[in-house]
Amino acid sequence: MADSGPDHRPPSTRERIVQQLAPYMALGWQMAVTICLLGGVGWWIDGRLESSPLGMLAGLLAGAGIGLIQFLRTIGQLSKRPPEQQ
Repeated sequence: MADSGPDHRPPSTRERIVQQLAPYMALGWQMAVTICLLGGVGWWIDGRLESSPLGMLAGLLAGAGIGLIQFLRTIGQLSKRPPEQQ
């Protein structure tokens, strides 16, 4: 006899929507972490080399550039998925 527990029930409409939106919601976090991480590295370099604010600005710009490239790559990959996987 098949078990009809919570693992075997079909996902509700809300759960399907969240599953479909999750990759897109993660993009914002991914970009923010990239910018903050590289900005922090630039800030740390400024402290070591006493070059304030050049290191932090370079880190923020690099983070924004890398974050944008990764954002566009991920959007391209997500748009290529078949509709039943989205």
